[in-house]
Amino acid sequence: MQKRTQITLVDKVPIFSSEKRKEVYKAFWAHIRVLESEGWTLVSYSAAFHYRAELELIEEKEM
Repeated sequence: MQKRTQITLVDKVPIFSSEKRKEVYKAFWAHIRVLESEGWTLVSYSAAFHYRAELELIEEKEM
């Protein structure tokens, strides 16, 4: 049996500072990479007015 767990990450995009935007963007992706190293899979990503990512973890459970 599979157990699916989903997580959503959301970070605001700093509007006025490109330097701050770069910092937030790098930190956001660093967090995603850590989750991926723990077995999470990136399902979707968007960057309109905020950075948003959906991740999923599928675990096999024996019954």
